[in-house]
Amino acid sequence: MKRRDFLVSLPLSALAIQASRLSLSADDAAPVADVESIMDSPPLLQNPCEDSMNVIWAVKVPATGYVEFGETPELGQKAVTDHFGLNPYDDRFLQTRITGLAPGKTYFYRTVTVPVDFQNAYNIKPGEAVFSRVYRFQTPTTAASTATFSVINDTHQNASALAKLMPKLAELQADYTVWNGDLINDYYTDEQVITNIARPADAAFAAEKPLLFVRGNHDYRGPWCRNLPRLLTPWCHADLKYRNLGYNFAFRQGPLAIIGLDTGEDKPDAHPVFSGMVQYEHNMHRQAEWLEETLKRPDIASAPSIVAICHIPLYDPRPNANPGTTLEGYAAYSGLGLKLWEPILGKARVPVVISAHQHSYRFSEPGEGRSWAQLVGGGPDGKDDARNAPTIIHGQADGNKLVITVHNVANDNVRGTFEFPPRNV
Repeated sequence: MKRRDFLVSLPLSALAIQASRLSLSADDAAPVADVESIMDSPPLLQNPCEDSMNVIWAVKVPATGYVEFGETPELGQKAVTDHFGLNPYDDRFLQTRITGLAPGKTYFYRTVTVPVDFQNAYNIKPGEAVFSRVYRFQTPTTAASTATFSVINDTHQNASALAKLMPKLAELQADYTVWNGDLINDYYTDEQVITNIARPADAAFAAEKPLLFVRGNHDYRGPWCRNLPRLLTPWCHADLKYRNLGYNFAFRQGPLAIIGLDTGEDKPDAHPVFSGMVQYEHNMHRQAEWLEETLKRPDIASAPSIVAICHIPLYDPRPNANPGTTLEGYAAYSGLGLKLWEPILGKARVPVVISAHQHSYRFSEPGEGRSWAQLVGGGPDGKDDARNAPTIIHGQADGNKLVITVHNVANDNVRGTFEFPPRNV
């Protein structure tokens, strides 16, 4: 998809100026700019809830913005998220949360970007608004009869892999896309994340199907990684004691609940490479408390099917697999995650944990003290090996069963299909 296909430029109307609370004459306005010099990505839907949805998009110039939405393509409503009384203003990313929505309903929306020449506190010149095309999305609902999801992982800013994955995602048309960690090798620049996450292979992959982000060990690396919430918005936890567990999530769509867990880095906190700047282990202990409480939530506990998704596997069948708990080497699986989370997942009868990290497709049946199966997706690593080809793990739940199919996108074949009965809750 070419970027020109999803961007449309329209003049800023007097009504839009009023809605933006800007009252400047035409003589005060900044010069009109070409649309491609202002917008740098299609929108990404994130943090889907029954009554709200996040919308985030990339820009090339300092700008403010908001979202127009409605139950028809004519829209008619406006959402703008202020920060302590200040409307958004940023030179790379804008975001707004649409609230007051109804469960299981289709909404139409478009982003509105207004470039701003902010010369000083009393000399602020807005330019002409730029509108995206009109998209649509559907809010989650427990009343849905089916639910689908597609998981990709370990893309590591690999352009070739992204070019194969995006068309297959478009073909599968899952309700939700889960990006299960290691999106980038090491985070350094805005442009790096925009090219590889906001518009991978120039695809508007999350403009109508929400993105669920699960953090991987590489997503903790590089000086820019602390800016990640500018593009990938953390979940807002109702309980303030979990407010720092930004990328843990749990939500329900029809017969399916999806749980997102964060396995942190692939080495212990005491490893010298971290220079004392991390506390992943503390974070994982807090997640255990959060996970136990979350799996008791009425909407989650009553789900016929549950999948847990984390980047580093919680199990590896190889006898010498590294659990990541020593200073030697790096984790093949998360020994700490297994210790902390396995009893909780087992008690809740979660049937499968979907992971990544190993760049090699693997399925392990329940056993050896585990009541759940471990499914690991493949990923590109430069080896000429079919096991290392990028995969899409596609799941579909209908209340009677959960069926998971693993697609090898390198040659478009199916690596495996697995069926799980309902939890009989």
